Amino acid sequence: MGSQNRSMDVIFDNASDWLVVEGSACINCEGNTFNYEQSSSAKQVGTSFSQRSYGAATMTGSEWTDLVCVTLQACINDFEFFLISDQQGLKSNVDGVLGLSRNKPFYLN
Repeated sequence: MGSQNRSMDVIFDNASDWLVVEGSACINCEGNTFNYEQSSSAKQVGTSFSQRSYGAATMTGSEWTDLVCVTLQACINDFEFFLISDQQGLKSNVDGVLGLSRNKPFYLN
């Protein structure tokens, strides 16, 4: 994630269409977190907070864009994601969820 290539351990989900990752400001997040201040390419999309649910997990956060890579050779600029500021239900070895059912196409160069 981001210009600093922060490694995140995510659940690959074929039923959702969003990426959520734990932010560094999240008090009750464990494991790897993403610090947007360390990424020169991070941009906040909106200023309002909202909630997302994934199974038994509930996450509060805001929407951002940044560089997202599945591998070092497969990266997308300005990829939209949800930065978690508070969460209940994600296990300690999970840093987020990557939905594989995207509602709009992305293309790699």
